[in-house]
Amino acid sequence: MSQTATSASARSEFIAPGKTKDDWTKFAKQLGPGGDGDMWAEAFDKFLLGRLRSRYLQPIAMVRDKGEWEGEGFTIVSIQCALIEFLAATRAGKNYRHRNAQPPHEYQKSGELFVDFVSAR
Repeated sequence: MSQTATSASARSEFIAPGKTKDDWTKFAKQLGPGGDGDMWAEAFDKFLLGRLRSRYLQPIAMVRDKGEWEGEGFTIVSIQCALIEFLAATRAGKNYRHRNAQPPHEYQKSGELFVDFVSAR
């Protein structure tokens, strides 16, 4: 495997800055309904908010701040659409799978999920 492929593969393992799927699995065992508020706050800050910042909010800010407004708006809206899909999937408790999605916790097409999320009151 090339150095680039190895680096990309290793990087894709992170679900939030410095956090892997295994970190989440281990941490999530400490959470429960009505559990320790500090643990839930840590889960929110380090996993959810960390992911939102690193994958969506910081890239939007980087494009906005370093751009010359010659088409960057399209890129920003594309990232925002990906953010909306992520939030919709999170709220619905679903994961995206490119092929052979296994309902009810996986989806393959995001259109209905997206529309339901943005039209919910």
